[in-house]
Amino acid sequence: MPAVQLATYDISGGLARSLSTQFLGVQIDLIPHTGVVVDGTEYFFGGGIQRMAHASFKANHGISPISLAEVGVTSKTSAEIFSWNVLG
Repeated sequence: MPAVQLATYDISGGLARSLSTQFLGVQIDLIPHTGVVVDGTEYFFGGGIQRMAHASFKANHGISPISLAEVGVTSKTSAEIFSWNVLG
């Protein structure tokens, strides 16, 4: 059964932590983006649900997750998940 992971990214690249107090008056540690990784494929929202190989997502967006949490497994096969109607 394929493992399911939650990838969390800081799309501010660390700038939220260093500049938020100056601009907003409150500390914000990150601006999160999340994706679900199943069997090496990342599913994420970007103008609709999209999918891309996890390694390609990191390379194409120039960002690595700040955390990659194991959330369980799925009884669906990779082929079943891939057959769902998503963009990409």
